[in-house]
Amino acid sequence: MEAIAEAPAWDSLPARAQKSVSSEAKEIEWFVFDQKFYRRERTGLTSQRLFSADAAELAPRREFLDRSEVTALVAHLTPGCKAPVVVDADDNYAIASSMPNAPVYRSVCGDVWYHIDGADGVALERLDSSRRAYRWLYSALHTMDIPALTSRPALRGALIVILCGFGVLFSLTGVVIGWRRLRLLRSTVS
Repeated sequence: MEAIAEAPAWDSLPARAQKSVSSEAKEIEWFVFDQKFYRRERTGLTSQRLFSADAAELAPRREFLDRSEVTALVAHLTPGCKAPVVVDADDNYAIASSMPNAPVYRSVCGDVWYHIDGADGVALERLDSSRRAYRWLYSALHTMDIPALTSRPALRGALIVILCGFGVLFSLTGVVIGWRRLRLLRSTVS
C-alpha cells in the first residue's frame, strides 16, 4: 500500500498545470497515481475528464486511467503481479467505482488481489484468502448475491421475502415472550 500512497512533493507540480482549468469543470481534484500528478475535472454527476500533468500539454487524454498506467503501478506493488484486468459487473468479487461506468482493475499478486479504481486511482480493496472467504461466509449470505441466484432474479427476490418473513415471525416470538413476562410482573406486583 505504500507504493500506491507514495507521492512526489506537491511543489514539483508544473505551474502551467495549475492554470489551465476548463470552464465546464464543476469540481476539480488533484491526485497522484504512480508518482505522477493527475487533474480530474468532474463535468457532471456521471462524467469527468482526466489530465496528466506530466504530459507535454494538458489536453484531455481520456476519461479514466487506462490499463497501461495501472500496470505500471502494479509493477511496484510486489514481484510476480499479473497484469491488471477490468472487473466485470457480474464478477463474484465485483466492487463499484466512484464514478458510474468507470473501470475497476484487478491485479492478482500471488494470494493477494488489489482492486484499483480507474476513475481516480484509489486502491478500493485488498483481498487475501481470508477476505475472500469472508465475502462468501458473510456478505453473500446477507445480500444473496450468489451466482446461482443473481442469474434468477425472481427466485432471489422470493427467497429474500421468505427469509425476511421468517425473521418477522422470529421477532414476534420475542414480543410474545416479553408480553407474557410483563403480565407476570404485573400480577406479582398487584
